[in-house]
Parts: sequence; structure tokens; C-alpha cells
Amino acid sequence: MDSSSDSNSEGSYPPPLTREERRKEYERDPAKLSEICRSLHRYVICLGQLAYNGERSAGEIEGDMQDLGDQLIHAAKIAPPDSPWHDRLVTIVLETRERGDMMVKKRAEEDPVEFEGAIVPDGVLPWSDLPVLVQEFHDAWTKESMGFTAAERENLAVLTAKLCAVGVCPTELSRCALWLFRETLETERPLTPLPAGEGNSSSDARLSIAELLPACREWFRHNNSKLVMLSLENYNSESTKSGDGIQAAAAPGHFAAEANVTQHGFSIPRWVFWRRRFSALYRSGNDEIAKLARACFHDIIDSGILLGLEVPGESNFSTKCREAVDNAREEIGGCDEDGVCIGMADIEIDMDWAEEVETS
Repeated sequence: MDSSSDSNSEGSYPPPLTREERRKEYERDPAKLSEICRSLHRYVICLGQLAYNGERSAGEIEGDMQDLGDQLIHAAKIAPPDSPWHDRLVTIVLETRERGDMMVKKRAEEDPVEFEGAIVPDGVLPWSDLPVLVQEFHDAWTKESMGFTAAERENLAVLTAKLCAVGVCPTELSRCALWLFRETLETERPLTPLPAGEGNSSSDARLSIAELLPACREWFRHNNSKLVMLSLENYNSESTKSGDGIQAAAAPGHFAAEANVTQHGFSIPRWVFWRRRFSALYRSGNDEIAKLARACFHDIIDSGILLGLEVPGESNFSTKCREAVDNAREEIGGCDEDGVCIGMADIEIDMDWAEEVETS
């Protein structure tokens, strides 16, 4: 038996890794995502077994759930936007939630052994309600994401948006989107990255719209339906448990306030303001930003119509687009020389069509 075995037999196990130490050991190769997902799934099963065996207190369970959230966020950051592993991560979270109440063995001497549902210090269920997971995502966005690369923010947006789309704490996680949109569309920022040494010393202020817009696009691409519904409902959480960054995002940013958006949280005036910002960015003169802005505009402009909901400007824009496509087809006799019919992606749209007064 080696020295490490002797040491362990005497109960002197090495201390657990801190979060920072564990992060340094994280795998950063996207090719390892299969292994990472298997490890996360095993971790969830292990948590349930430890709780069931009475080896975890409420405080320890809360710490375990924090670790689970941190590992999910790490995995999302290295998974490219179209990677199927985002869907596997979503499934792991759904499986965790569907396990129901985490049963914990009561720590008592008497028989028979009794079990009770685990409750974390805030009085909520760690698996069914996922409060700790929500807080981890809030913190990742508001406290850390400005230090991520543009690709990492984009990747994290995919997972967060997909979780919302399938009903995992949708109102709470959608507040991450509200924070991002406020930072990107309602706050003064340079269009493109500034040369080193220029601009405000704050890393948040130095980030450009070009660096934040890809993450916005993923939110609208994967969760536009929920976002527009929250806007139509004028949703504004009154929760005070989240960090200052999430709470501050409820208030309209400088540019939105100048455009007379006064209501906190989600609202149709704020939604229309974001749409107009994409239109303005499309005309910015920067090809990279124009391409992303057009994609965001297309994702947002028909969000209500696709759900049978009425959002100002959408119906008129849709009508104008159909007319433009029909006119273009008539000019070439229906289809081009290769037999391919013209679609909306093939014509030059006018985003101001959404601003014209709709007629019945």
C-alpha cells in the first residue's frame, strides 16, 4: 500500500478544490464535450445518492448545486453555437429538475430511518426550483461575461436561451437577456473594439457593440418567442435575490430612456426600441455589424406574428415584404435561370416598413 493509501486510511484526505482551482483544471477542448457531459450526468446522480444517504446538509447541497451550475456554464462556453452538446446540457438540467424533491436522510439516531425533501437556506427546493442554478447564471452574465471572449458569450447565450425556451426558470433566466440587451443596445459603446489604451479603463465600457451583438443574436434565434411574450405581458420581476446587475437591467438604459421608454423590465415600447436599434446598426456602415443587425432584426420582426400575437409594425412589415418578393418574381418571370424562386433573403428590405402606419 502506498503512502497516499496510508494517508487516506487515517482519514487525512486532501482538501477539496476551491472554485478557482477547479476552473484551472477545466477541460477547454470542445472535442472533450462528450466526456464533460457524461461527467456532469454522473455528478447529478451522485448528488442524489449522497443526499439520500444522509451525507449532505442543506448548506452542502446548495454548494453542490453551485458547482453544477458553474460546470454547466463552463461547458457551454466551449461549445460552438450550433453544437448539439448544448441540447445535451439542456437535457441534463431537465433531468435534474424532473427528479423532483431531493430526498435527504434525516440525521437522527432513532429507527426507522426517515427521509425528507431537501430545502436550501432560502426555503426552496434545490432540484425542482433550481434557485441556485439561476443565481449562477445571473452571476456569470453580470459579473463575469464582460471578461469572456465574444465567442464564449455567444456560446453561453445559446445555452441560457435554450433553457428558457424549454421552460427552465424562463422568467428568471430571461433577465440575463434583458441585462445583455441593455448593455448592448441601450448603453453608449463604440461600434468596434477600440485600440489598446483608448477608452474608459473599465473593461465593461471598452467592449464594443460588435463584441456583444453575436450573443444578442443567439438569444433572439433560440428564445424570441418567450422574450416577445414577456414584453407583451410587461413582465418585471420584483425579486431582490439577484445581484445588483440583474436588478439594474430592469431600468431602461440611457438610449432607451431618451426614446421615452419608461417602464422597467420587459415591455413592447422597449421591444420596439431594440428593433429600431438593429435597424440603425444595419445602416452603421460597418459590414460585420450590418450583417449581425440584419439577422437580429429578422429574428425579432416576426416574433409576434408567428405566435398569433399583435406587435406594432410586424403586420405592415410582413405585407411589404410579400409585395416586394412578388414584384421581384414578376420581374424575372417567377424564378431565376437556375429555377430557384426568389425569397425574402434575396431582396433588399427596408426596415422602415415596420415604422409605417398600418392600414386595415
